[in-house]
Amino acid sequence: GLAVFAVHRARLRSSSPVTPLLLGTLGACLVFAALWLPSEPSVPELQSPEQNDDQGYVSSQTCRSCHPGKYDSWYSSYHRTMTQVASPEAIAAPHQSVSLVGGSRRFNVEFKDGEMFVDDVKQWKAYWHFTNKGPILPEDFPRVSGQVVMTTGSHHMQLYWIKLEDGGLEQLSWTWLIRDQRWVPGEMVYLQPPDGPAGLTGTWELNCIKCHATGGQPRAALAGEPTPPPDPRAGELGIACEACHGPAAEHVAINQNPARRYALHLGGDPDPTIVNPNSLDPKRAAEACAACHGGRLEMVWDENEGGKFTPGEPIEDFVTLRRFHGIPEDKRHHYFWADGTSRVTGREYTALSASECFVNGDITCSSCHSMHDSDPNDQLRRDLTSDQACLQCHPQIAPQIVAHTHHAKDSPGSRCNSCHMPNTTYGLLSLTSSHRVDSPSAKKSAETGRPNACNLCHLDKPLSWADERIATWYDKPRNEFSAEENEIPAGALWLLKGDAVQRATAAWHFGWEPAMKASGTDFQAPLLARSLDDSYAAVRYLAERSLRKFEGFEDFAYDFTRPVRVQGPFVEAALAISAQHSGSTPDPLDGALIARLMAERDNSDQLIRE
Repeated sequence: GLAVFAVHRARLRSSSPVTPLLLGTLGACLVFAALWLPSEPSVPELQSPEQNDDQGYVSSQTCRSCHPGKYDSWYSSYHRTMTQVASPEAIAAPHQSVSLVGGSRRFNVEFKDGEMFVDDVKQWKAYWHFTNKGPILPEDFPRVSGQVVMTTGSHHMQLYWIKLEDGGLEQLSWTWLIRDQRWVPGEMVYLQPPDGPAGLTGTWELNCIKCHATGGQPRAALAGEPTPPPDPRAGELGIACEACHGPAAEHVAINQNPARRYALHLGGDPDPTIVNPNSLDPKRAAEACAACHGGRLEMVWDENEGGKFTPGEPIEDFVTLRRFHGIPEDKRHHYFWADGTSRVTGREYTALSASECFVNGDITCSSCHSMHDSDPNDQLRRDLTSDQACLQCHPQIAPQIVAHTHHAKDSPGSRCNSCHMPNTTYGLLSLTSSHRVDSPSAKKSAETGRPNACNLCHLDKPLSWADERIATWYDKPRNEFSAEENEIPAGALWLLKGDAVQRATAAWHFGWEPAMKASGTDFQAPLLARSLDDSYAAVRYLAERSLRKFEGFEDFAYDFTRPVRVQGPFVEAALAISAQHSGSTPDPLDGALIARLMAERDNSDQLIRE
């Protein structure tokens, strides 16, 4: 407007034509105005859950005004990108149109100007078919198509959601694996029985919204006739500032007064209008994380308004946490090892709360992790990325690391977490550290099936070998073991004879660099080859990833998503490659023994409920 006025005045005052400078000014102002004017919302913005402030949530953008540094560190985290509107920037899959076949079904993806359109089987019908009739879908199975409006995940894998005609959000039956840069049928990314339906679909309004959004409101049971379609809302998509600090409307309103802000800053007192988990009692601080990182049986949950828990409050006033002895015995293995240790990823509080350091100590989540001063990959505090996390509470160990660990100072065997937090937690097609801090015990492994830290590095040694060293080094009693546990490498027992979770754990560790250094690389490949036709897709996946770390397998042509019935030739091919590179028989164990162990395999149904 000012530019137009200036041009008009210039023309009145002078008979000369309008100068290029004035025309350029006018043009720049018009361009700026066009950019400033709000654009029409995209279809994903219109059809993804509405973000609102009616429960006191003000959004991370508001927090940014006063806390830009904290905002920036959170913005780079995977918490922020847990759930996003499906913008071109949010979609991790390459913007390429593809048509795929797998899991007895076809899946089509098409991109137009960065927007993603899909054609897939009807997810809930497929779920029902898998559950009741098996995993083979007929060619004329009902289908659904539409634009992707929302994404979940951005670190390991990404799921996609479309809006159905009834207004509900439905998850696609295929998943994008970020690490592998490939599409796979959704049921292949979960550790579950071969005909399991997990991964085919999900319900946003009643399940995912509880943890994958901030201030979620399902609005799934609104009153009225006829029953209206679902209309989920959220304070913010993803895990945002107020997921940890609580709704901030009062905090923002009262701190409009600069005098109050400076008084709080100079006085050093906490602001009672907002929650700072670092100022809470250690156990209460951990409970702020437990809202999402603790397994739950029940919670105070309204199908319209969502959850009632606010960080800083006692979580068990709102949530019944899943404990080992509170679950029917025939269901425990879905969540726990037989010694009561959580074995499911994302349940770190469940594991931590069973640790002596938590029960009788002051350890809390922020003892090791930080949302604002860490690498986003695992959120470990930058000053505690090595043994310092443990030595801050156990300083007496620092001067005698080698005497305590009986390993070279710089070796993985001298790292606290290698022994006291071994990788026995499964999820997202990987193994991660157990957050139950304890000490290794070969006897407990024999009794409960949970692999111990010693044998997860020394995969080539039997359980009795680990027990002997624990007894000698730490003045512990020696234990009795079976003939197999005395003679056969523990890694081979878990991989060949164990249940699906033990097999997955062993397959991952066979390719774990510290274990490859401790165990050598002479025996793993032929044993991993036997896992390429495992009935569990997750075990096949982990065996393949580990196998590719050995000589000759870098470009091995194998696809874990193929049906088990066609995998036999790949097992033979892998054994041949192993023999070629070993220069002799490929088997580290007697062939008859391997056959017997596999014939005695624990084929019980295992389902890790991630």
